[in-house]
Amino acid sequence: MNGGVKAVFVVFGLFGFFFIAVAGPLLGDAGNDSVQLVLGYDDEKRVENRKIREDPGYGASGDLRIARDCCTQCNADWNHHEDRCELLNQAMSKCYVNACSK
Repeated sequence: MNGGVKAVFVVFGLFGFFFIAVAGPLLGDAGNDSVQLVLGYDDEKRVENRKIREDPGYGASGDLRIARDCCTQCNADWNHHEDRCELLNQAMSKCYVNACSK
C-alpha cells in the first residue's frame, strides 16, 4: 500500500472516531424521544402518576387535587414537579383565582 492510501485510511479513521463521539449521544436521545412520542409517556407523566398514587393531597378531597382541577379549568398547566399551577398571563391568573375561590 502506498502512502496516499494510508493517509486516506487515517483521515477516515479519525473522522469515524470523532463522529461516533458526536453521533452516539444524539442517537441515544433520538431513541429516547421516539419511545416517549410513541408511548406518550415522559418524565412529567411518571411524576404525575406517582404523586396521584402516593400523595394524599391528590386524593378525592385533597387540596392539591382541587387546585389542579381549578388550574385545568383555566387551560393552564399543572406542574407536578413543584405542585403548582403554571399561570402564563393575567387572564389565567384571574380565572384561577375565580375558579378556586368557590
